[in-house]
Amino acid sequence: FWAIGLGWNLHQESFMEDLACIDRAKLRASVGTTGSQNFPSYLVREGYNYLRGAQYQGSIGALMSGLGNPSLQWQQTRKFNLGADIDLFNSRLSLTVNYYIERSDNLTTTISTPPSVGFGSYHTNLGSIENKGYEAYATVFLLKDQAKRSSWSLTASLFHNENRILHISESLKAQNDERIEKSGELTAPVLLYQEGQPINTIYAVSSRGIDPANGYEIFVKKEGTYTYEWNANDQVPVAVADARIYGTFGTNWIYRGILVNALFRMNAGGYIYNQTLADRVENANLRKNVDERVLYSRWRQPGDKAAFKGTTTPEGVTRTDVTRATSRFVQKNNQVFCDAIVLGYQFPAAIINRFKMEQAQVRLTVNSPFVASSVKQERGLDYPFARTYSFTIQASF
Repeated sequence: FWAIGLGWNLHQESFMEDLACIDRAKLRASVGTTGSQNFPSYLVREGYNYLRGAQYQGSIGALMSGLGNPSLQWQQTRKFNLGADIDLFNSRLSLTVNYYIERSDNLTTTISTPPSVGFGSYHTNLGSIENKGYEAYATVFLLKDQAKRSSWSLTASLFHNENRILHISESLKAQNDERIEKSGELTAPVLLYQEGQPINTIYAVSSRGIDPANGYEIFVKKEGTYTYEWNANDQVPVAVADARIYGTFGTNWIYRGILVNALFRMNAGGYIYNQTLADRVENANLRKNVDERVLYSRWRQPGDKAAFKGTTTPEGVTRTDVTRATSRFVQKNNQVFCDAIVLGYQFPAAIINRFKMEQAQVRLTVNSPFVASSVKQERGLDYPFARTYSFTIQASF
């Protein structure tokens, strides 16, 4: 592997001497390759383990330990980065920006195999992918006063990344076909990999909504015609789960020992499949306690403009069909998370010296106090969602 980088410290040039507000201005560029191997090296070849605990006619046997793949290679990534670092106004304002292009070849993945093979899976290279985007970081100190033990800083960062699958292996194409076939048994979209598409593309059958005349969903086939029948082979890329913009921002305020710290993160421009609408509303078991939308937001009679299909047919027969992956439940996913809020107090030197301490402080921390989202869906279904509070007293002598 190799790498090369160049940097230019503009602030040291003579034509920058009159710009007193600039403390540092550096341009840089780099290009190089890296590699990674996220699988045990013995998976390249078939291996065997001796069965030492048992014998057959005085001899011991051997059991195959893994399904080898002689063509398996480690992942290699070629990276190009162009960026700048700028410090202004006695380092009160710091800016860092990066633009990058990365191409990764021989990406590795695990392929599931039938039980008759003797192993549940094996490792293979899935293909190549390209990532490109930009990053921006900023820190500004609005207040700096060491005498009064006071400071106030704001931090923010923005990230934008686009990825595209350049090539996939034949084994991955075969896995795509298997997943499409099994998608008829699921209520959620399956993960598919197609050349020219981002990795986190959401695949589903395009929908024109609920037909007011009969309460059935109108699907769009690949050739553009309409039908009431859902077909796994009509699934197309309808949206990308990756956000257009990711970001973090926060503030740290200290005044005479009083501390207030808050950290947030956000994402905007992406999409999500609202599984709550699929499983808890449209596919809900009507014999159990259900969401009120199951009763009030579904089609009931001809002429209704409803968001969800009817529980009965126009003839009054209870419907038993299950809703599969449909573009009707793909929604824009804009979110703001408050990750933590910290309130604290650091005792002054008079109190610390009186009790012969080096430092003493108290803190109250709240993790995940709130989240604001454009999508209303349940959380904590796969893993419990928790909001934690902690109070800390710290002293050192």
